[in-house]
Amino acid sequence: MRWLPLLISFFLFQTGWSQAELPESFVAKSIEFDIRWPNFSQPDFKFKVYQPEPALDQIFDLGVFVPKEKYRLLVFFKPEGNPPIPHVEATLKANHFAKNAEHSMVAIHTFDQEGLDKHNVDWGATYYFKPKEDFSFFAECQMICLFKLGKGSIFLLYLFDDFSPQVEEKIWNPVFEDEEEVEKKKSR
Repeated sequence: MRWLPLLISFFLFQTGWSQAELPESFVAKSIEFDIRWPNFSQPDFKFKVYQPEPALDQIFDLGVFVPKEKYRLLVFFKPEGNPPIPHVEATLKANHFAKNAEHSMVAIHTFDQEGLDKHNVDWGATYYFKPKEDFSFFAECQMICLFKLGKGSIFLLYLFDDFSPQVEEKIWNPVFEDEEEVEKKKSR
């Protein structure tokens, strides 16, 4: 009988790890950047949305923790600069978050046309690196930068020890809306 409070607490804790509402500020920025998240809702996928603390002078718009797969996702938006140079900005961000230790490196994979079309972007790249200890306690980071001319960039940082790539494809797949979709929404 003395285990009953513990069981009830465990049940309440577990039911809290389900689909969560996105923060209004994050939704507003997604709308401002004309970004939609078509694969966001998966009923069998449990995660926790939170507001992350700034790290290394970077303010994040969204934090997500996925307990089953044991990874965190941090998201932030960056309005387009003048002139737009997303490849330089993204590389600087990756180097800013990456360890400066000897024998550490940042690997970069730029998107091919199929990847650009999938997200409806003008430029995109994935960066792989080991994050600084004062940024994350996870061993690895995969940073994805998507850039749309006239809008800006969205950065997605996956922090993990052992990452399952299908999680990324299943859930966090932002797409910039094309101009026709945006105009249709404005005319309604």
